[in-house]
Amino acid sequence: MYYICKFSDSWSIYDENKDSSRLLQKNEVELMENLCPALFLEKNSILTAIEIIPIPPSKLMKKTAGKKTSPKKVPEMQKGSTA
Repeated sequence: MYYICKFSDSWSIYDENKDSSRLLQKNEVELMENLCPALFLEKNSILTAIEIIPIPPSKLMKKTAGKKTSPKKVPEMQKGSTA
């Protein structure tokens, strides 16, 4: 399992299985800000943590099997809203 953590102004990723972590690079933080802008609304937080749980391919295939998917425009989150 992985965790993305913000300690004051630095972001890192922690791998629980390997018990190791590394700082995220600037482009990785920018990508996170584009994907999850609500995480960046609270500027004064000391600690933010996100748990990342991988979905096994077998479960993912069950959820998407038989469904036709088409790209949908996802509205941007309004400033001040929470996810």
